[in-house]
Amino acid sequence: MRLAVLSAALVLAGCASAPPNTTGAPKLPRAHGVRLTDADRADPAGALRRAGAADAMTPEGAHSLFGTADVERVDGAGALLTYRTPTCALALAFAADGAGDLRLGAVEAAARDQRAPRPPLEQCVTEALARRVAS
Repeated sequence: MRLAVLSAALVLAGCASAPPNTTGAPKLPRAHGVRLTDADRADPAGALRRAGAADAMTPEGAHSLFGTADVERVDGAGALLTYRTPTCALALAFAADGAGDLRLGAVEAAARDQRAPRPPLEQCVTEALARRVAS
């Protein structure tokens, strides 16, 4: 439930039009020895669906796939990353695992326009990947 609340807060932040003030924001802790698999790179949406699993993606994995997040928030033993596209906000919520590494705990795909229907995860992932290539 707590992760769902954090994820919802991130989605709302992802829908905001003004960039956040990130001056002096804490940095994401680095995970130890974590690599994306070929399967993760071939199916990023599938990798995101493993949220909550022991082998779930780390923030480094998200950065490797999608580039730098538009919004990064670190709070205690968790972090929230939001990737914005013209139509989607892809929100990734991370929580510390037993070893203290941040692992993906929840994913939310939301429309940037509140009047639009919720887009499928695959659409937001495709747009986020294209956003990285374009930048």
